[in-house]
Amino acid sequence: MSWLFYAVICALAYGTEGVYVKGILRKEINEYLIVWGMFLFALPWVFILAFLKGFPPLNATFWFACLGAVAGNAFGFTFYVKAIKYTDVSLAVPLLSLSPVLLLFTSFIMLEEVPSLPGILGVVLVTIGCYLLPGTEERGFLSPFRMIGSDKGCRYAIVTVLVWSMVANIDKIALLHSSPYVYPFITTVLFSLIFLPAVWPWRRDMRNVSVQKKLAGIGFIHAVLLISHMLALQLTLVPYLIAVKRSGMLLSVLLGWILLKERKGGGRILPSAIILCGLGLIILF
Repeated sequence: MSWLFYAVICALAYGTEGVYVKGILRKEINEYLIVWGMFLFALPWVFILAFLKGFPPLNATFWFACLGAVAGNAFGFTFYVKAIKYTDVSLAVPLLSLSPVLLLFTSFIMLEEVPSLPGILGVVLVTIGCYLLPGTEERGFLSPFRMIGSDKGCRYAIVTVLVWSMVANIDKIALLHSSPYVYPFITTVLFSLIFLPAVWPWRRDMRNVSVQKKLAGIGFIHAVLLISHMLALQLTLVPYLIAVKRSGMLLSVLLGWILLKERKGGGRILPSAIILCGLGLIILF
């Protein structure tokens, strides 16, 4: 099977997940339950893949990195869901896709790696896209940036990007000392256990069949996202996979506009496409 097939599935899951989260948040399901459900209800699916592929020996480096990734994701995914809760999904998801831009700058500061001309052009395009993304009617050159700064959901999105940019490096270490099939399973198990105290105050809601069904839905989507990501990663380079995966933001914007009736969703399709082009230049060149 071509890597592009798996990467497209990954992009569709990435674009759908945020919209689904927004939808069940509107059903007044607690955000901590949603984060927990992402991992708990993904367990059966990721276990099947790990079981079929087998479990390699795991050393101390793996366990140290794995625990670090789980701890980081506990914060990252909580901020991710909060970002979607407090602002339009058509605004939050494109902002959540900006980690390659952050990595470009941190590499320059920490490693003195000078970005290429396409990378610089990519940053310019991303900046233009972010400027147009809020769609504010206020006048003034800085008004879109002021809106992002004053929007609680946008602030959570920026913090999420910061956290995930650090977790990505830890993920890489853990993956090198395990396998792309076993690592998602183990992190999913650990996350489900470690995050349990955070959802304990809502334990009555856990027994609600309607809530369980909705959490099972987000768990399935998250499992598809994880599995397709790993399968594509086995067949291609990381930059190619990420470039296709981030295209899912366009689906989030479109579904946010059509299904969730977000008033400014339609106007965010072009800015999101500009951001995607900029990310493509940064990632692929």
